[in-house]
Amino acid sequence: MAIIALLILTPLLGFLAPSRRLALAVLVVVWAVIFPFQTHDVLRADDGDVSDELVGTIAYFAVNYAALAVAVFMTNWLSRRRHADHPTPEAAR
Repeated sequence: MAIIALLILTPLLGFLAPSRRLALAVLVVVWAVIFPFQTHDVLRADDGDVSDELVGTIAYFAVNYAALAVAVFMTNWLSRRRHADHPTPEAAR
């Protein structure tokens, strides 16, 4: 759920947000709202095997934080590229 939101929001915010900071803030806030609910559902469904559970939990957090890092990088890159191609009137002065 959180990764799907990141995949959808990253290009939209990178191109459409008026500033890079706003795009990054919205992306992180949306992820921070979705991630706890997703984590609760994922970690609640355990089968009792501690060794597999630990590896799965570490992999779960690693994949989600890696996806967030890629989304932040892509949003930042897309925003900088958009603003370099289409400068705002304030930047043209």
